[in-house]
Amino acid sequence: MELVKNLIHENIDRYNHLDYYFRIIDSIEKNEISNPDISIESCKSLIEGISKFILQYLDEANDKNKIEKMDFPEVFKKSITELSNYKEIEPTLISRIGGFIKRLAEIRNARADISHGKLAPKDEESSARLSKLVKHTTEGLVFYLLDNFLSLDLSYKEDVKYEDNKIFNQVIDEENSMPSYLSYSKALFEQDNVAYIDRLDEYNLESEEAE
Repeated sequence: MELVKNLIHENIDRYNHLDYYFRIIDSIEKNEISNPDISIESCKSLIEGISKFILQYLDEANDKNKIEKMDFPEVFKKSITELSNYKEIEPTLISRIGGFIKRLAEIRNARADISHGKLAPKDEESSARLSKLVKHTTEGLVFYLLDNFLSLDLSYKEDVKYEDNKIFNQVIDEENSMPSYLSYSKALFEQDNVAYIDRLDEYNLESEEAE
């Protein structure tokens, strides 16, 4: 899956957590022949993960927790919908890919070795030829999604850094008492980043008006 790996390498400075997907790609490649169903399951995980990655940057209405709860076809469809707001994507292609996504989810549910452990021997087992087909299709799809996303200029949506807002963090920590080993501001920042930024904007506005 050199196309995808090279694309990630080229953009690792912009989105350093993209390197997480290297381990999934490694699982796809290592198991393609010896464990086809693990390879196919890893393909599903890669598409789903990249879809979630794109969605968290393009859809501010959904925080990380909401995105994590979406099922595979839903998160893929939403990521394509959001991406199409920025890029012209062929509708027929989306429809065809949607069919592939649906079938891939069905295969994964029926034969997955990791997340859906099976009683041996399994009733169905995928062939290496099928895993090769799924791998190449997945590579083309993921490259298409990532390449379109990474070409966007999202500088106007640059991430707010937690450590740059020490006074604000202290203020909301004092307003929301928690055990000494926990930080309300840190928890809010990591678990509901949209709400954190909204409160930060309100705080900054009130501070400007008070001057």
